[in-house]
Amino acid sequence: MADQITPSPSPVSAQQGASNANSANLGLNSAVGVDGAGVHSTAGALSTDLERFASPGLIDDPIDRTIVKMFQSSVPIDQICRHLPKIKKNGMRFGFYSVDTRKVKGSVTQDCEGTLAGTTNAGNDTIDLKVDDPRMFDVTDELWVPSVSGFEFHSNVRSTKIPLALYVKEIHSDKIVVQAINGEFQNSTKKFLIPPIPKDAYIYRVTHASDEGSQQTVPYNVLPEPDELFMQIFKAQVMQTDISRDSEKRVDWNLDDQKEYALHQLRKDIELAYIVGVKGYFRNQDQKFYTYTCAGAIQQILDHSQAITYDEQSITYTDMLKNMVHPIFRGNSGSRTRYLFAGSDFVATIATLPEIVKQMNATQTLVKYGIDWRAIQFMSWQLNLYQHPLFDEIGLSKCALVLDLSNVYKCYFQSLHEDAVELKKAGLLAGESYVMTEISAIALKYPKTHAFIAEPSQYNPRALTVAGD
Repeated sequence: MADQITPSPSPVSAQQGASNANSANLGLNSAVGVDGAGVHSTAGALSTDLERFASPGLIDDPIDRTIVKMFQSSVPIDQICRHLPKIKKNGMRFGFYSVDTRKVKGSVTQDCEGTLAGTTNAGNDTIDLKVDDPRMFDVTDELWVPSVSGFEFHSNVRSTKIPLALYVKEIHSDKIVVQAINGEFQNSTKKFLIPPIPKDAYIYRVTHASDEGSQQTVPYNVLPEPDELFMQIFKAQVMQTDISRDSEKRVDWNLDDQKEYALHQLRKDIELAYIVGVKGYFRNQDQKFYTYTCAGAIQQILDHSQAITYDEQSITYTDMLKNMVHPIFRGNSGSRTRYLFAGSDFVATIATLPEIVKQMNATQTLVKYGIDWRAIQFMSWQLNLYQHPLFDEIGLSKCALVLDLSNVYKCYFQSLHEDAVELKKAGLLAGESYVMTEISAIALKYPKTHAFIAEPSQYNPRALTVAGD
């Protein structure tokens, strides 16, 4: 690493120099010379320490002319977005439509006693079943209830090897009417009786089941859902007077270096907006213009309730797999490989799990989009981990952001460009000025394939409430 650059010290008076030497006990008797010029000392051999205190700047320390530019790898999302597909938009607001695959999984919201002997509805072959989302089902759907045992077809004996199967006969606003496919068969009535189904039992829509006389089935219609996002204007400006440009400097530092730093700061601003930006539209009362702010990835994810929480004190590999990895990959049609941006405390927490450490130590670093990742495998799923330094800076050190990059787009009104501002001709500045501008936004077009992971002690997305609730 280059030597630290020490700026030229301001000159001091002889009186101050003598006082500095005496207060540091470097000169036994340091005093000023005739007419108050110079410092005289009876400290014995002249030392560099005495020189630095009594006459700052007398020693010309060598300077490494190579300036150390400490650019952290702090803009991975912005860098990745510049590799992903870009969509040109001719406006500050833009909308898009998205459609998901049909839901398969639902749950029972109220205990169902069934129709076996001894129940209120004993002998019936249909039952009202309260479910969380009746609209996901169709008449003629075959349903599967894996936590409830059905009956064997030939022996009519209930078996734990055969889950209960149901058939949907009617759809209502708060319930569905079903009959059992493999319930208890009553030979006298030729009916299948339904065993009890507990509250919170998962229920899965498997397929349609049509009778042999059916010519048609329930029409299947799909309509995409609209959404709207805002662009944000990102700017950075550098200026330098002609005299500053032409002045001799102790190190090689010019307007191009300032541009490099300004560009990095601009990209850092974009990075933070893409992570924690909040969608907004308001009028600047001073300038009478409107300002747009873009929604970051976290807001877009939380708007669709894709929040995952964990306990850093008691997390195990099983907990991570069940409560973190499964919600990320299950229930959506996203990629089997996703990208995990995490704060240092989150990484330190999962690094205590032997199964994770073993993988991180065994696998080579994966380089993609110019970024080094650590691949973590969970069965057929893979999370590519990157420790994001900005998460620590913005108070999210215990949090992580999961992106399915196949469903991330960069939308722009104006791509990144540089404009020279003619201040000299306008009589405003005897020098040069440049403005770098980008008008863009990040769009998560399938929010369910992304996730935000948080430790509630630091950030609890589930605890956020609307005023008045």
